[in-house]
Amino acid sequence: MESVMELLMFRDQRGMGTKNTIVSSDKQLINKPVRGLFELYWKDMPLDAFITPELYREMAGDPITEDMLFLSEVLLDIFRYRKKKNLIDQRLKLFCFKQMILRQYFRDTTLLRRMLFFHPCAEDFIARFSLEESGFFYQGKPIDLPAQITAMFNQLSGYKALAGFPEAHLKIAQKLVLDLLQLMRTGIEEDTDLLPEVTRTDTLTTVFARPWTFLDLYSNQQRKFFQLLEKSLPFYVMKSWENDPGGQASLYYGSITDQNIEACFAHPVRRRRKHKYMAEFFIDMYVFYVLRDPEGVKAMLQEVTTQRLQQQILTILFSHPLYDVSAKLRLIQAGIDQQLPEGYWNDRLKRLAANRS
Repeated sequence: MESVMELLMFRDQRGMGTKNTIVSSDKQLINKPVRGLFELYWKDMPLDAFITPELYREMAGDPITEDMLFLSEVLLDIFRYRKKKNLIDQRLKLFCFKQMILRQYFRDTTLLRRMLFFHPCAEDFIARFSLEESGFFYQGKPIDLPAQITAMFNQLSGYKALAGFPEAHLKIAQKLVLDLLQLMRTGIEEDTDLLPEVTRTDTLTTVFARPWTFLDLYSNQQRKFFQLLEKSLPFYVMKSWENDPGGQASLYYGSITDQNIEACFAHPVRRRRKHKYMAEFFIDMYVFYVLRDPEGVKAMLQEVTTQRLQQQILTILFSHPLYDVSAKLRLIQAGIDQQLPEGYWNDRLKRLAANRS
């Protein structure tokens, strides 16, 4: 289990800007860049090199085995980092995975399906899987998912598409997939540090390294929490899809550029990649664990009195993929929508309320 945690930390190092080749402590795997893509290699092959269109075609007609292969592909992809393509999806996919391995602190049974959504997977595939308190479910029934994955890997050597493929490579890939499933099912130990090599001299780094401190900070040190939120907002980049040539947005607010939103998020700040990466994690946690609750939005409006900051937070919230229709409906039912300052989301809320009445 220690090795898979080490490899997950490599993924964070890439997000923070590390460019050199990284070698695992057991010397078996390396994480290296190839044409803007950072991924795990065993010798001279990417770790998921055995997953090919030819293999899927050969599996056609065996839907369960095909689903297990695709789930393995989704999990192995967690270790991959792309500089630009699908940057937001891959960040939120990793975010969902991290929340699942913090099961003893945060319990949300939607996280597996959210992670699959951000891969992204087809809706029917997403609907087939869930992770409940009692374990994994497949097509609505309990399943021993590690056993199914093991059975799938045991079949691979019999496929023509993998004739001559190194058995040692498959064993390593299988172990990592099973270790990831184990983490999702049981969680990590309380003293596991997600960023052990960084000296935590500030609250933002502490929250990133030990995410379970987040709710304690919010519940017991609200003034400090909102000070950190205000300092983090300038590192959260909001863009429209048509106005992000560098692929550096933290979130897209829509397809068409809105100059009012662009102006609201224009900050004269040097965005260090490491700081931006941790600020995004902090704000994503704020959206997921606080702002999806109407009372969290109400508390924000009371604590954050600067209208510009309110607009920034609400623009992030109403653009965020983690803030779904059910969360918006809860806001309307609680009457908090009537307390919001004017913004581009107000008309959308009014239409949603009208359609549901």
